[in-house]
Amino acid sequence: MLATAIPILPGAMRDSIDYLMDFQWNQAQRQDVTLSLIEPGSASALSAIGQLPGVLHVEPFRSVPARLRFGHHERRVSLTGMGRDSQLNRVLDVQGRAVAMPLQGMLLSEKLADVLGVSPGDTVQVEVQEGRRPVLHVTVVGSITDFAGLGAYLDIDVLRRYMREGGTLSGAHLTVDQAYWDAFLVKVKEAPRIAGLSISANARASFEETTGEMMGIMQGIYLLFAVVVACGVVYNGARIALSERSRELATLRVVGFTPREVTGVLLSELAMLTLLALPFGLYAGNQLTQLMVELSSTETVRFPLLFTSRTYASAVLVILLSSALSFIVIGRRIRQLDLLDVLKARD
Repeated sequence: MLATAIPILPGAMRDSIDYLMDFQWNQAQRQDVTLSLIEPGSASALSAIGQLPGVLHVEPFRSVPARLRFGHHERRVSLTGMGRDSQLNRVLDVQGRAVAMPLQGMLLSEKLADVLGVSPGDTVQVEVQEGRRPVLHVTVVGSITDFAGLGAYLDIDVLRRYMREGGTLSGAHLTVDQAYWDAFLVKVKEAPRIAGLSISANARASFEETTGEMMGIMQGIYLLFAVVVACGVVYNGARIALSERSRELATLRVVGFTPREVTGVLLSELAMLTLLALPFGLYAGNQLTQLMVELSSTETVRFPLLFTSRTYASAVLVILLSSALSFIVIGRRIRQLDLLDVLKARD
C-alpha cells in the first residue's frame, strides 16, 4: 500500500504545476510584456506607451502599497487597480472564468481573505502608503483564486477615486507585434520613465526550467523509493509464503504438477493480494498528497490540488512492474526446490 502511495505525490505535483502554468500564462496573464514606471504617470504616459513600435494593445494598471486591517489581523499588500474588462491581465475564478472588477469595493485572493479572516460583506480598513496616505474603509465583495502572493484587486477608476487622482497609472500590460520586437526593446531601454520590463515568455521559460529540474529529481527519488519498497514487500512476502508452504508445493510436484503449475499456485495468491491492496494504496496516496499540499501552502505560493488518470496509472504501473520482477525471482526459487530435502524436513 505504501509503495502505491509514494509515486502519487510527485505525479500529482507534476499535474498541479502543469495546471498552474496554463492558468498563469495562458489564461490569467496573457500579455507579452509588462512595463512599470519609475513614478506614477498620467494619461500622456499611457499614450506614449501605446506609440512604442509594434504595440498592438495596451491595458494600464495602478498599483498602490497599503496595509489592510480587520480585527486584530493585518497584512501589507499591494492594491491593484485593473480595467473592468481587462483582456490581457485577468482575474479568474476557480473555473477559469474572468471576473469583472466591481464598481464598488474590492476582491481579495482566497489566501488573503483567509489570513485576515474576512468574508464577502465585511469592511476592511485600508491604510494607503502612497500619495496623501488616505485611510479607507472598503467592503470586500468577494474572493478569487490565485496561486502566488496576497492580492487585493479593485476597478482602476475606483482606486483612482480613492486616491483622489485622475488617470494615473503605475504601468501597463502590452501585446507586441513580434516583427517589431527588437525596435520595441530599443525604445523601451531609451525611455527614462520606464523602471522595469517583464517579458512573459522569459518568466515562463525560467519557471519551466526551475520546476522541470526540481520535479525530475523529485520524481526520480520517489520512483526509486517506491520500487525498492514494492520489491521488498512483495519479495519478502513471497519468501515467507514459500517458506511456510514449501512442503505443500513439493507435494504438488510429487503428485504430478509441473514446475510452472506449482509456481502459478503461489504467485496467483500473491498477485491477488497485490491487486487487492492497490485501491487502498491509491487512497493513501491521495490523502498524503492533500496533506502535503496543505502543509506547503504559504502566503507566497500555493499549489492547486489536482489528480489525473495519468498519475494513478503511473503509480499502478510501478507496482505491477516491481511485483512482476519479484515474482520472476521467486518463481526461479520455486523451480529450484529440492523435493527430497523439503519432504524430509520436519515441521
